[in-house]
Amino acid sequence: MWLLSHQHCLCGLLGQMGDSTMIDNYALWEMHEAEQERQLSKLPVCSCCDEHIQDEYFYQINDENICVHCLNEYYRKDTEDYVQV
Repeated sequence: MWLLSHQHCLCGLLGQMGDSTMIDNYALWEMHEAEQERQLSKLPVCSCCDEHIQDEYFYQINDENICVHCLNEYYRKDTEDYVQV
């Protein structure tokens, strides 16, 4: 239901702009992507993978931001692998 009302508002807005400034779907997508990039740039960056951290939390070890994935992938060790026999 929200999508239909959103489309209706968008069509009304585009109709008010006139034919000379009609925005096509690609331009709308680029506007959406630009906004997503602006929001993404506000997030901290993982020092291991250099990606923006989009999880709810991350780890900070020795002043380095580490995402959950990298922490588990590179730093998590199984105790059984270190048991002396």
